Amino acid sequence: MISVSETLKHFSILGIALLAASWAAGCGATQPQVRGPEDEALDADQRRRLMARAHESWENRLDRADLEAAIETYRRVAGTQPAAEKTGESRDTSTSAELWTRIARGYQFRADAHLSDAQTEAIRDNHARGIDAAKRAIKAAAPVLADALDGKGDLKKALDENSGLPSTAAPGLYWYAIHLGQWGQTQGMFTLMKYRSDIESAMTFVRDNRPEYFYGACFRYFGTYWTRLPMGKKPDRSRQNFDQAIEIAPSFLASKVLKAKHYATLAGDRKLFERLLQEVLEADLDAAPAVRAENTIAQRQAEKLLERADELF
Repeated sequence: MISVSETLKHFSILGIALLAASWAAGCGATQPQVRGPEDEALDADQRRRLMARAHESWENRLDRADLEAAIETYRRVAGTQPAAEKTGESRDTSTSAELWTRIARGYQFRADAHLSDAQTEAIRDNHARGIDAAKRAIKAAAPVLADALDGKGDLKKALDENSGLPSTAAPGLYWYAIHLGQWGQTQGMFTLMKYRSDIESAMTFVRDNRPEYFYGACFRYFGTYWTRLPMGKKPDRSRQNFDQAIEIAPSFLASKVLKAKHYATLAGDRKLFERLLQEVLEADLDAAPAVRAENTIAQRQAEKLLERADELF
């Protein structure tokens, strides 16, 4: 990814920005600590029943109670992973990483579907829990990153020095970046600046190793990124990234919603804005059953954005 310094036009501005970033590193909030699930000794049959219950609740995640039941049950099962070691069985790190990734995704869906912008404390707590789940997913997939995630090293350096990391680390890194960014927004500018390198390096790893993950999610991120820089916004790069996300998964409607919200408004293209959102509203929710819930939320967001068209243009 191109750094902010490449977007600044004058050396004096760059100097101020670097000074501010250095100050922010010491001033921003520290990542929160979240208590993990209790370590339960469950046998394989108990775990299977719990997983079946969690999956059933997950399928109904548009209902807040079902989503929260799914998250808590997944957390309970994830907490049983160390128990296998007590019986001499090998720890299944791939299953652990997948479970914690699902949990981190669940917290993001909770924010998108069940929390309002006015619920600042609830949003902060939700993303703190998402950060914790994502870290656990990353550590299960790539233990070598544990120290960097725990504040004992630099994540960008750790990613650069371990070029052979498995691509299975990408899902956890994606959700870590997403939750860290949104948690940081609740803490203020200096916290965002403090963790900017972590966010960018994590998302770059996803782009370079699992670009198709979660329906081209990294390209939705970069599409948004290039419209939100304080200086150096690049509409063309934004459009290119959103187009890549849509090409990877045209049935994942959030890509079109975000392209309308961020790119079309920056470009002043109301015709494109309305066309994209109308396509979202007219989409068949049965076309992609695995993300019917996410697409339902995207349609709600599209409707709200269309209602604000006069204000946005």
